[in-house]
Amino acid sequence: MPSRWAAGGRPGSLPLCARKALGLTIQDLGSLGELVAALATLVTLVYLATQVKQAKREFHESSQRARIEFTGGLAERSAALQLDWFSPEGANKTMMKALLTDEKLTREEAFEFAVHMSIFIGGLVQSEQLHKQGLLDSEFLQTRRSIFRPYLEMPRVRKWWMREGKQFYAHSEAVDLINRMVEEIETNQDPRSDSDTTVIT
Repeated sequence: MPSRWAAGGRPGSLPLCARKALGLTIQDLGSLGELVAALATLVTLVYLATQVKQAKREFHESSQRARIEFTGGLAERSAALQLDWFSPEGANKTMMKALLTDEKLTREEAFEFAVHMSIFIGGLVQSEQLHKQGLLDSEFLQTRRSIFRPYLEMPRVRKWWMREGKQFYAHSEAVDLINRMVEEIETNQDPRSDSDTTVIT
């Protein structure tokens, strides 16, 4: 059987790295393996941290885009509804009659008015809920409130709210807000402004 020293005849003829490797114990090899594993774990953690950071950034950007699109959608639906009410070409003549005149509404017109007001005021209720959840910014919410206030200044709308609206949305915290708006309007309103107005639904 050839001797392991056959190549050079003497242990000293082996390369230096080979002679050192021959001197490693199992414990030394185990420690070396642990070091390699620790380095691999560190690299993995750094990679995962980078991926998480990137995922958070992408989620934030996606959320911002979604909020902008959703906010734009709310504004567009509200504008379309009001355009339908007041445009000469609008299909809904009942709402123009209900909001701009003191004429008595038929039973069918009163029902149609109540349905449209429920949908319209529902937009404010929804905006308040979305703001509370952090999905709607304060500036846009204030704009939404300013849109609804002129309608609450109309006697027929306030009467609908007190009779039906606040019961319909009794589950929502926005009811308190609308009640305060109505109270403020009635407190600051000239009593003579309603004296000649007959509100019949």
